[in-house]
Amino acid sequence: TKDFKKDQLQQVNPPKYEKAEDMSNLTYLNDASVLHNLKQRYYHKLIY
Repeated sequence: TKDFKKDQLQQVNPPKYEKAEDMSNLTYLNDASVLHNLKQRYYHKLIY
């Protein structure tokens, strides 16, 4: 297992925002959330 400090963690969005078309609707607009959303949309061919 790996331990992380609390200040190294970021909040995640609820599952209802998975592959959101409009990223301004994301609850937490941080780097990890935006990248995850873009990757999921790309893998599911929903990038446009």
